Amino acid sequence: MDFSCHVRINNESSEDLLLEDSGLDSGNWPLRQPLNVIEAGTQQTIYLAQPSWGGSKAWVTYEARYGQGWRNFTLEFECPAMPLSKNHVKVKDCSRVFEIEVTDVQERGSPLTANVTIRMDSKKSMVTKKDDIRANYDIGVGVSFPTKMDIKFPVHESIVVAAFIESDMTFPRGTVYNNINDKQWEFFRGVVWNDDPSCLLFEDVTEDNRMFGLGVEWLNAFK
Repeated sequence: MDFSCHVRINNESSEDLLLEDSGLDSGNWPLRQPLNVIEAGTQQTIYLAQPSWGGSKAWVTYEARYGQGWRNFTLEFECPAMPLSKNHVKVKDCSRVFEIEVTDVQERGSPLTANVTIRMDSKKSMVTKKDDIRANYDIGVGVSFPTKMDIKFPVHESIVVAAFIESDMTFPRGTVYNNINDKQWEFFRGVVWNDDPSCLLFEDVTEDNRMFGLGVEWLNAFK
């Protein structure tokens, strides 16, 4: 039996939904799950794989910009393995600015499938204002020989930090290595490209752009 969960999110709002947090009671998040960004006007599926035995249950909290602040909601979903138990999708801790409709829930059997439509109250008076952010950072290698000095020389990590500060790329608070999406990985590849224009630090796998290699080809090319 397949006790996984497939919850299709239809984001009909004008704001991206950003993953704030997530949790597992049972089951496993596959690669690129839970979705860390559900863009405005798109339909995407949250997929929770079943564990080695038993059912699956998890929750996700998404937030969206609203005026000068942020509002959030939590979805909980479960596909239990116990006989006669019902599947469920619940909306919890939901801000009033959201209108969330849960439909087509397969209450019996497995896997769990359901549709969740997200809308937001678009008040004319609520205007989003974006401010510039200035950040100071100190990355480098200190000199300890022949004498310890406070001088730090630039290293490649400085390029990465500067690129993040200057970019519009969003990495929500609920992002972990496992759920970085393809667009975000392309950003990483673009940053690394400064030192690796031939992409020798990545595995040559067309269907998966996140695979870093051991760097052997890069070492052979530049040693």
